[in-house]
Amino acid sequence: MFSRSHGESHGFSYQYPIGQEIVAFSVPCHCAPCDFRCSQELIAEFHVTERGGAPYGIATEDALEMDNVLFDATGTARVALRLKDSRPYTALQFDLTLPNGVVLDNELTTVGERAPQHGVYSMMHNNGTARVMLYSNNIDNLLEGDEPVVYLSLRATDDVESGATIGIDELLLVTDEIESYVGHPSMATIADPTGVNDITTSDFHIFAAQGKLIIDAPEAATAQLVSMNGAWIEVELQPGRNEVPLATGIYAVNVGNKSAKVAIR
Repeated sequence: MFSRSHGESHGFSYQYPIGQEIVAFSVPCHCAPCDFRCSQELIAEFHVTERGGAPYGIATEDALEMDNVLFDATGTARVALRLKDSRPYTALQFDLTLPNGVVLDNELTTVGERAPQHGVYSMMHNNGTARVMLYSNNIDNLLEGDEPVVYLSLRATDDVESGATIGIDELLLVTDEIESYVGHPSMATIADPTGVNDITTSDFHIFAAQGKLIIDAPEAATAQLVSMNGAWIEVELQPGRNEVPLATGIYAVNVGNKSAKVAIR
């Protein structure tokens, strides 16, 4: 049974049975009065306490999926993880294997739209892996839908090769009936990590400023803009400076037979 206890050291301890093991989640609390929901003030530690040698749980094809990762000009990438699930789950845990030069920003790990009643914690390890745990105090199931369950913030600390991969492994899923499942591993690819900049494409100068896409055009033309979620718009350019207000994100800009990527912040 999922349990929560308030320790003498002013903190909380959570336990999820995962197959024949217990996944224990200890959270020291630094707020007064004590309020577990002040997640920015908490420090999380994950560990697994063995109860036997049996497998974690029942194998399933359910999996977390991550779009290919594209870093912006500041070397950061906001990544959405979507759960392809065949049954309702209330909690999950997984390991993230990162290539050299990429780290997870733990403070910016947040719940997605499918997990409004959940909390999330992540911890970066020294071996290039990170562990992420999504849980519910009240054993709430994740909402149905295709929206993300977790958002991760990745940071490129060194030169990262295009085509490097990020792995999602050791996916453990728990239902509100305390049934445990082992999810299918998945993988995402890092797209061009240095491809977001101010770009001169032929005689078109394309860049971003103050939340706008700016295109200096030598002549009238049509530009196609594609966001990372696949939304597509067409912009008619006039000779001179063209300013297009856009929502924050990464956009592919196609002008004539040329393409460029621009980050709007």
